[in-house]
Amino acid sequence: MRLAGLLVPALIGSAIALTGCTRETPGTAMAPPGVTALPQSDEDQITDLVERFEQAWNNRRFGELRDLMCTEMRGQSEFDEDALQEARSGSGRLDLAITELAITGDTAEAVIENDGDDPDDIAFLREEDEWKWCEF
Repeated sequence: MRLAGLLVPALIGSAIALTGCTRETPGTAMAPPGVTALPQSDEDQITDLVERFEQAWNNRRFGELRDLMCTEMRGQSEFDEDALQEARSGSGRLDLAITELAITGDTAEAVIENDGDDPDDIAFLREEDEWKWCEF
Protein backbone atom coordinates (compact mmCIF):
# COMPACT_ATOMS: atom_id res chain seq x y z
CA MET A 1 0.00 0.00 0.00
CA ARG A 2 2.82 2.37 0.85
CA LEU A 3 4.25 1.89 -2.68
CA ALA A 4 0.92 2.81 -4.25
CA GLY A 5 0.80 5.94 -2.08
CA LEU A 6 4.18 7.02 -3.47
CA LEU A 7 3.53 5.90 -7.05
CA VAL A 8 0.28 7.80 -7.63
CA PRO A 9 1.70 11.27 -6.84
CA ALA A 10 4.78 10.47 -8.95
CA LEU A 11 2.61 9.47 -11.91
CA ILE A 12 0.47 12.60 -11.55
CA GLY A 13 3.60 14.76 -11.38
CA SER A 14 5.00 13.07 -14.50
CA ALA A 15 1.74 13.56 -16.38
CA ILE A 16 1.70 17.26 -15.50
CA ALA A 17 5.32 17.66 -16.60
CA LEU A 18 4.69 15.81 -19.87
CA THR A 19 1.63 17.90 -20.60
CA GLY A 20 3.85 20.95 -20.70
CA CYS A 21 6.28 19.16 -23.04
CA THR A 22 3.63 18.26 -25.60
CA ARG A 23 1.98 21.66 -25.87
CA GLU A 24 1.97 22.92 -29.46
CA THR A 25 3.13 26.45 -30.10
CA PRO A 26 2.61 28.46 -33.29
CA GLY A 27 5.50 29.40 -35.55
CA THR A 28 8.45 27.76 -37.18
CA ALA A 29 10.72 25.46 -35.26
CA MET A 30 14.15 26.99 -34.80
CA ALA A 31 17.48 25.27 -34.30
CA PRO A 32 18.98 25.87 -30.84
CA PRO A 33 21.66 28.57 -30.65
CA GLY A 34 25.01 27.36 -31.95
CA VAL A 35 23.43 24.62 -34.08
CA THR A 36 23.44 25.10 -37.84
CA ALA A 37 20.43 23.70 -39.68
CA LEU A 38 21.15 21.42 -42.60
CA PRO A 39 20.51 23.00 -46.01
CA GLN A 40 17.38 21.91 -47.84
CA SER A 41 17.75 19.50 -50.74
CA ASP A 42 17.14 20.82 -54.26
CA GLU A 43 13.87 18.87 -54.32
CA ASP A 44 12.72 20.49 -51.08
CA GLN A 45 13.70 23.95 -52.33
CA ILE A 46 11.73 23.50 -55.57
CA THR A 47 8.72 22.12 -53.68
CA ASP A 48 8.86 25.17 -51.40
CA LEU A 49 9.12 27.45 -54.45
CA VAL A 50 6.02 25.88 -56.02
CA GLU A 51 4.09 26.33 -52.75
CA ARG A 52 5.15 30.00 -52.49
CA PHE A 53 4.24 30.55 -56.18
CA GLU A 54 0.77 29.09 -55.55
CA GLN A 55 0.25 31.25 -52.43
CA ALA A 56 1.42 34.44 -54.14
CA TRP A 57 -0.89 33.82 -57.12
CA ASN A 58 -3.90 32.91 -54.97
CA ASN A 59 -3.39 35.93 -52.69
CA ARG A 60 -2.75 38.31 -55.61
CA ARG A 61 0.73 39.24 -54.37
CA PHE A 62 2.22 39.82 -57.79
CA GLY A 63 5.43 41.49 -56.59
CA GLU A 64 6.20 38.35 -54.56
CA LEU A 65 5.23 36.20 -57.54
CA ARG A 66 7.70 38.06 -59.77
CA ASP A 67 10.44 37.58 -57.16
CA LEU A 68 10.01 33.82 -57.62
CA MET A 69 10.58 34.06 -61.39
CA CYS A 70 13.91 33.85 -63.22
CA THR A 71 15.52 37.05 -64.50
CA GLU A 72 14.64 36.34 -68.13
CA MET A 73 10.99 35.79 -67.30
CA ARG A 74 10.74 38.97 -65.20
CA GLY A 75 12.11 40.90 -68.19
CA GLN A 76 9.13 40.01 -70.38
CA SER A 77 6.13 42.33 -70.47
CA GLU A 78 3.60 39.50 -70.12
CA PHE A 79 5.00 38.88 -66.64
CA ASP A 80 4.89 42.45 -65.30
CA GLU A 81 2.53 43.11 -62.38
CA ASP A 82 -0.25 44.62 -64.54
CA ALA A 83 -0.24 41.64 -66.92
CA LEU A 84 -0.26 39.22 -64.00
CA GLN A 85 -3.18 41.08 -62.40
CA GLU A 86 -5.11 40.86 -65.66
CA ALA A 87 -4.31 37.15 -66.04
CA ARG A 88 -5.39 36.47 -62.45
CA SER A 89 -8.69 38.31 -62.97
CA GLY A 90 -9.56 35.88 -65.75
CA SER A 91 -8.62 32.71 -63.91
CA GLY A 92 -9.12 31.01 -60.59
CA ARG A 93 -7.01 29.85 -57.71
CA LEU A 94 -4.15 27.39 -58.07
CA ASP A 95 -3.82 24.06 -56.26
CA LEU A 96 -0.44 22.85 -57.54
CA ALA A 97 1.20 19.46 -57.08
CA ILE A 98 4.51 18.25 -58.48
CA THR A 99 4.06 14.80 -60.02
CA GLU A 100 7.54 14.45 -61.57
CA LEU A 101 10.82 16.28 -60.96
CA ALA A 102 14.19 15.93 -62.69
CA ILE A 103 17.15 18.05 -61.60
CA THR A 104 20.33 18.41 -63.64
CA GLY A 105 22.86 20.79 -62.14
CA ASP A 106 21.35 24.30 -62.09
CA THR A 107 18.26 23.42 -64.12
CA ALA A 108 15.19 21.36 -63.32
CA GLU A 109 12.08 20.19 -65.13
CA ALA A 110 8.86 19.33 -63.34
CA VAL A 111 5.44 18.11 -64.30
CA ILE A 112 2.97 20.10 -62.23
CA GLU A 113 -0.76 19.50 -62.03
CA ASN A 114 -3.33 22.09 -61.01
CA ASP A 115 -6.16 20.66 -58.93
CA GLY A 116 -5.26 17.11 -59.89
CA ASP A 117 -5.24 17.54 -63.66
CA ASP A 118 -3.98 19.66 -66.55
CA PRO A 119 -0.30 18.64 -66.23
CA ASP A 120 2.24 21.22 -67.41
CA ASP A 121 5.98 20.95 -67.92
CA ILE A 122 7.62 23.70 -65.86
CA ALA A 123 11.28 24.71 -66.02
CA PHE A 124 13.28 25.94 -63.03
CA LEU A 125 16.66 27.62 -62.96
CA ARG A 126 19.07 28.19 -60.09
CA GLU A 127 20.12 31.85 -60.00
CA GLU A 128 22.54 33.03 -57.29
CA ASP A 129 22.01 29.84 -55.24
CA GLU A 130 18.22 30.17 -55.35
CA TRP A 131 15.76 28.20 -57.47
CA LYS A 132 13.48 30.31 -59.71
CA TRP A 133 10.36 29.49 -61.72
CA CYS A 134 11.39 29.82 -65.37
CA GLU A 135 8.48 28.64 -67.55
CA PHE A 136 8.24 30.01 -71.07
